[in-house]
Amino acid sequence: MEQKRSRRKSRRRKQRGGAAAYNEHNLEAKYSAVGGQSAGRRRRRKRRSRKKRSSRKKRSSRKKRTGKRRKLNAYMVAKEKARKSGALSFLYGGKTYRQKKLKTGMLVYTNKK
Repeated sequence: MEQKRSRRKSRRRKQRGGAAAYNEHNLEAKYSAVGGQSAGRRRRRKRRSRKKRSSRKKRSSRKKRTGKRRKLNAYMVAKEKARKSGALSFLYGGKTYRQKKLKTGMLVYTNKK
């Protein structure tokens, strides 16, 4: 018995520029002018304007939260209480955290003087 060997079919991609394989059919197509165009030249595709796409609804990048939020830890609870009341400092774990203003204008609490 002879075993059949499977032969892979090679997939060829469409020729895009460069030297084409010349046979009688290709020579005729290459050198004959069709529709007043010079032979061997391709027409450029028209690009769609992006303005038409803007009419579609934009999807929001943020996902909606499902389920319950995680409970804040004790430090964050103390800090938020101080921030909302406008306190200049608060105590947590035996340390005093003082309010500090950054270059950007943001207020933070730090335990360093």
